[in-house]
Amino acid sequence: MTVLAIVHPTDLVATDLREKLDQRQDLWQELHLYALDKEEIGTLAESRGRPALIAELEEDSFDKIDVAFLCGDMARLRPIVKAIPPRTTVVLLAPDAAPDEAHPVVIGIDGQELPENRPLLSPHAAVIGLAHLLHPLARFRPQIAAATVFQPVSTLGKDALDELFEQTREALSFQQPAFRLLPRQFAFNILDGGDAAGSFLEKQLAQVLAAPEISLSIEVLRAGIFHGFGISLHLRLEQDPSAEELRAALGEHPVIELADEELLGTIDVAAREEVLVGRVERSGPGAYRIWALIDNLTRGGATNAFGILEALRAPVF
Repeated sequence: MTVLAIVHPTDLVATDLREKLDQRQDLWQELHLYALDKEEIGTLAESRGRPALIAELEEDSFDKIDVAFLCGDMARLRPIVKAIPPRTTVVLLAPDAAPDEAHPVVIGIDGQELPENRPLLSPHAAVIGLAHLLHPLARFRPQIAAATVFQPVSTLGKDALDELFEQTREALSFQQPAFRLLPRQFAFNILDGGDAAGSFLEKQLAQVLAAPEISLSIEVLRAGIFHGFGISLHLRLEQDPSAEELRAALGEHPVIELADEELLGTIDVAAREEVLVGRVERSGPGAYRIWALIDNLTRGGATNAFGILEALRAPVF
């Protein structure tokens, strides 16, 4: 019997994960929901089509748990991870987890292993998207991969989304937007992601790809959009295929869907399981530009975490 637990089950990604678990009830028999916040404790969620109580996390909460999904930021999750018994497999849905804290796993990338006695990590959505883009291009020997990723506000949670709604209304009525969770006006705006954001993702992606020959560079921009990452990827390859050959190689990857829409945007990937690829353009000998999108709640979040559970139950990876 497989017993699961989710910590912070009303998180945006956790909500999608619970829906996926309900669709595959053959993989588990019991699901326990735990919370840290007083506002969440004692409220009802849904599991197997029935109301499920969200309980307070206690010292012995994980004693009979086989797989625990921990959602949120690592500052709050670190003490919990340390207290979980060794028999429980920990899967972190914490995009800010460092490579030495957990082993990042992107489902659909060949050659990865699920290590024992170490927390597993469903990485940052941008890392998942870039891994799926770079993996099928390995045959062309990538040397440099430089990406600019546009990060949506939903990565900060439901309260941040509500604040973006408010900022949008206030801006449209010519009022000064209020700042509570968001440090500045995000509505109708693009902001720098911060000094450490890109280098942090580079480390996660390097661990997933295990390809030290690729020089990685990631710049994060925080965009005033609700859901979905936009990825502008610039590549330098040792080989020099045509743009059509590059696009065909991407299309062979089961997670990628090639789109014909010229003006492809984040709204087109909402609730989609695929990584959408739009423009693929050769910009010089061995140099290429790719525009792609990934939903951070589905493929970039819950779908990848659910895939880790499938791999744990049937480890043909």
